[in-house]
Amino acid sequence: MRVLTGVSAVIIMSSLTISPPTLGDASPHLDGQALMNACARADEAWISFCHGYVQGALDGMEDHLELCVPERATRSDLAQIVYEVLLESPELQQLRAASVVGAVAMKLYPC
Repeated sequence: MRVLTGVSAVIIMSSLTISPPTLGDASPHLDGQALMNACARADEAWISFCHGYVQGALDGMEDHLELCVPERATRSDLAQIVYEVLLESPELQQLRAASVVGAVAMKLYPC
């Protein structure tokens, strides 16, 4: 029982120290602007969120899109490119973030 209490305490403390991105509304979807803002923060938790989001979006699409991601490609590289595309294209900031990740991946890694 003590172990469960200890694990619960770690989860609670972690949730208090790492804040998820705010969307500004009750939408369950992350838009490009929120992802761009998360990726721009110079904080390890936000960088991890950014990289994890990009990796998760890419993993979820690979079975549905024809992507040929090279072995040398890194999550960090793709996250940086997605950030730069969003920064340079305000019209994409209103789209769902996963759609932007997919579009960037299709352009970068066509088969």
